Amino acid sequence: MAKRNIAVVMGGPSAEHEISLLTGQTVLQNLNPEKYTPIKVVITKNRLWQFEDKTRTAPEALTFLKEKHAIIFIALHGSYGEDGTLQGLCELYGVSYTGSSAVSSILSMDKVSSNELFAKEGLNVPEYLFYSQDQDVHKIVSEVDGAFTYPLVIKPARQGSSVGVRIVHSKEALKPAVEEAFRFDENIIAQEYIKGREVSCGVLKEGSSLTALPPTELIPVVSEFFDYRAKYEKGGTKEITPPDMDAAMLEKIQEIAVRCHAALGCGAYSRTDMMLQDETLYVIEINPLPGFADASIYPQQARAAGLSLEQLLDTIITNAEQK
Repeated sequence: MAKRNIAVVMGGPSAEHEISLLTGQTVLQNLNPEKYTPIKVVITKNRLWQFEDKTRTAPEALTFLKEKHAIIFIALHGSYGEDGTLQGLCELYGVSYTGSSAVSSILSMDKVSSNELFAKEGLNVPEYLFYSQDQDVHKIVSEVDGAFTYPLVIKPARQGSSVGVRIVHSKEALKPAVEEAFRFDENIIAQEYIKGREVSCGVLKEGSSLTALPPTELIPVVSEFFDYRAKYEKGGTKEITPPDMDAAMLEKIQEIAVRCHAALGCGAYSRTDMMLQDETLYVIEINPLPGFADASIYPQQARAAGLSLEQLLDTIITNAEQK
């Protein structure tokens, strides 16, 4: 059987460019060489597509990959790759790609839209307020200060890897946190702080069925919460897969992860982050393109379920072929 061309697309213009390169390299190293011919593609921060032989614009690259009958393995994180932009371009040019659709990616990346859908599904989400960059910062600070008790959370409405997220403990720290969040997105949210145990659970689509992977408890060591540093610094977080919880709670975490995945219409895979406060689970956000770097959670969960990284990538690519 002829091998399938797989274009592993990584990099991109977002703040997560470097992490995306790690994900892409891991994917390249673990593709089954008997089934796939890999094509490495790095998208620069100014959105040019770098192949080994030449640099192309997005239209040129997508036309080239369509002629190659390639499947794009999207290894990007953050804006352009995770927010539906690249997915929309693939759909426009008729190129197959891994992961969720453009619409689903948009909904997943936008924390306001996803929270609304989670709440409609009957799931618990933290209370939040939404703000745009054209609003006066002083008025935002005043309103947030009156609406929430401290600590509270300020975050960009459309970012991944906890970029721009701050836990705010006082009014004095509120304005800098708001300004920091606006550096990464024109829209931000102020959110109720949920204190408890942080857990994350991946979902994998196999054929027409959704399977929840074993959850992971995240205990940050170097930071107050599971922020960018805790995510990617070696030893930054203690990760326990599965957590030391009773079977009923583990099943509930898995059930909620599947419901979140289905509510947003995600594709081959996703990972949902939650907080367990007492016996109540709160959905924090969903990631439609979990990472595959050495420190990434999703591959760990797959291994705990008995799947090698090669098998996991194979399942994700098969889903793309069946779209």
